[in-house]
Amino acid sequence: MQHQEQLSTIPAINFKTAFEELCNKRELLTCGVEKIDSILKLTGGDRLAVIGDKKYSQMFVTRLCVNALLSSQSPSSKKKNNIKLVISNHFRTSNVILVDAGNSTDLYQYVNFARQYYSRDLISRVLGNTIVTRPFTVYQLTDIIINQLPKVIQQYDAKMVVVSDLLDMFVRDPQIEANEAICLINEITSSIAKSRTLEGVLVIVSLPFVGTEYHHNNKPATSYNKTILPRFHKCIEIMNSYENRNKMIDIKIRNDYARNKNTTNDLHNHKKISRSIKERDLFMMHGQSS
Repeated sequence: MQHQEQLSTIPAINFKTAFEELCNKRELLTCGVEKIDSILKLTGGDRLAVIGDKKYSQMFVTRLCVNALLSSQSPSSKKKNNIKLVISNHFRTSNVILVDAGNSTDLYQYVNFARQYYSRDLISRVLGNTIVTRPFTVYQLTDIIINQLPKVIQQYDAKMVVVSDLLDMFVRDPQIEANEAICLINEITSSIAKSRTLEGVLVIVSLPFVGTEYHHNNKPATSYNKTILPRFHKCIEIMNSYENRNKMIDIKIRNDYARNKNTTNDLHNHKKISRSIKERDLFMMHGQSS
């Protein structure tokens, strides 16, 4: 009887065909900017850190969320040896889980991007399938990610989780000491990296650009970033170009294709590919209705 009770508490495991497994590995999430998509190549199971000016990082994350919900539903097909193979190359998810740690997500921007697909139905889909939670303390945030997130992912069949402005409360809360903050951040990032429920889930976290935010005791957020970044094998920095007369944005991307869970990744010890894009390319969607 005791064994039966223990077994009843084990989360359900989904079975899938080998063909579905193969197709899932080919599904890529794009932001719609070729200079970024050609390098970043996001898919399920990836861990992406987005660093930079909040205006740009929020815009980039919003694009990804909208595209994940509105990706083309018409998979491409190929014929080989008279056998028709249907392969979808678009990452998509039934729902996106959004943990708005900085209470700064602009849902009107979600509507604006969806409207560019020229369909009210798509606007309803974006809003109806974005599951939002807003913690108000660092302890609530930690509990949500460690204890509640796995249940919510299964409940909503979500393949994408976004934690927006992860460090905001850690930086601004005058009651929390830096050592305790680092301890909680370690618990959060460890859960993101090791939770079995999140194994096939794309997790995106946005962070402040190094040196732009300071803790109440003057300890810079860069120390917190260094605690988080080793857990993320992909990273994109988005910032104003030094020559901003033409409203250009500088992009730096680190993409560790062959990732090893036992290897410590450091943003500054890995090759970063630099690109420049026009600001309007980040602010405008170029997709079409699916």
